[in-house]
Amino acid sequence: MKARRAIKLFAVLLVIVFGILAALIAYLPFGHLIIHHPFNKSDLEKKADRVIIGVELYRDKLGPLPNSLYELGDSDAEKGPIYYEKKSEHDYIIWYGKELGESAIYSSKTKKWND
Repeated sequence: MKARRAIKLFAVLLVIVFGILAALIAYLPFGHLIIHHPFNKSDLEKKADRVIIGVELYRDKLGPLPNSLYELGDSDAEKGPIYYEKKSEHDYIIWYGKELGESAIYSSKTKKWND
């Protein structure tokens, strides 16, 4: 009786371990879909979205785009991690580093992030 119970317990543990391994293997190629889902935004993504809102409010209130984020009242803006560049009188980009050699860039022209 004890042997049968031990075998069942072992089988259950084996199923759990293989389930976890299968989930990890499935996550590796598709993990980016979960990480970049709009409901799973990182702190940097949230801060960048607030910067976009700030630039758009500045434009709505004063007319032209700010020349730098400093004009929005952020004295540390030039230090990063969110960066702004005025491309023309009507267009700008905002970007931040995601990982080494990879950036997320927002274009006001398309109103989209291209990761």
